[in-house]
Amino acid sequence: MPLPRYIWLYLLLTVCSVACKKEGEEITPQADPILSWQTDNDFLFDEKTQLNSYADTSLIILSGAQTTAIAPGEQRSKSDTTFTHYAGQAQPNGRTDYRPFLSSSFIAFLNDDRVDVFPTASPVLARGNDYIRMRQLDADFAGFIPLAVNQGETMVVNRQNQLIVPYQRYDRSYSTPVINGGNISIVLISINVAAWPNLGLDVTKTQLVTLEGAGFPYSMGSAGDYFIVSTATGTFRIAPDGVFQKTYPYGLLRQFSYNGTVYGLTYANSSSLQLVASTDQGKTWSVVATQVPDTYRLLTYKQVNNLLIGMYNSQLFQIQLTTTTLTPTELDNTNLFGNRITSVAAFHNTVYVSTLSGVFTKPLRAFLTPKKGK
Repeated sequence: MPLPRYIWLYLLLTVCSVACKKEGEEITPQADPILSWQTDNDFLFDEKTQLNSYADTSLIILSGAQTTAIAPGEQRSKSDTTFTHYAGQAQPNGRTDYRPFLSSSFIAFLNDDRVDVFPTASPVLARGNDYIRMRQLDADFAGFIPLAVNQGETMVVNRQNQLIVPYQRYDRSYSTPVINGGNISIVLISINVAAWPNLGLDVTKTQLVTLEGAGFPYSMGSAGDYFIVSTATGTFRIAPDGVFQKTYPYGLLRQFSYNGTVYGLTYANSSSLQLVASTDQGKTWSVVATQVPDTYRLLTYKQVNNLLIGMYNSQLFQIQLTTTTLTPTELDNTNLFGNRITSVAAFHNTVYVSTLSGVFTKPLRAFLTPKKGK
């Protein structure tokens, strides 16, 4: 029995409607998963909490609350990017309130009253490490002053392999000892790292420096042979022999080095944020930009290859500097959202982003992809 004419007409209209709808639909292109941030499955469970990273042309180091991982590991090809996770003395003690110090020469951790240093070339070599026991150096040692991970480095090194760490002392002039919160004490540690193939290191000298009336450290940095410690009452330049001087009357809320110049963000004596710079290793400072948006003081900064990268929560920025301005570009953070970034490093052809909840990677060629709509 043939179908009635109205049924044929209904079927024809339905087909045309579906065809027209499909033709008119806007197809949203999907992000290439290879070019988006991907979880590195070498850092799971306790190894997900990452605090700092370091990379050069020869190696990359990732360190967190429970792991220190290096690629390439010992006895591996220089082109190998497989991480070796080290235990023993190279395994941090679980602290998450500061950034471990990482370099191509040595690595340093903080314990309650001790600075642990060991050679990067052989992190678990027992005879190659050293411990700086603070109460043996200073009977009034009260505790280290860690700078929060999103604030910057707690330990910094100069090019002479000297390391500085800030701490507080007890004031025993009272019947009950109290912490002297007005001063910042600093231990300056001179380290000799043996050249390959010899392994190990030696602490050759320690010095104690006190910045009286400095208050609390805002930021820590280094330039050449000098250290730059910025505090609530100003910015100090410390020489390798421990002699220091205040070279800028204001505190730098953030400081970073980029292509040999030291930069700092400060309110100085105004109500607006300023960018200042030093081209002579912290001896003198000049204003680069005024009326800088306040959000810049919330970022942490790091040079990655020849790029200046800013980090805040789960967002990365490429910062472009001129003689009078700084301009940010938000970078694509697909799959990064919700993960607090602590560091970023590039090794060979891959970028590694460390977060408090895992390590994420992306090909270097796609690193500067702008955030959609930005």
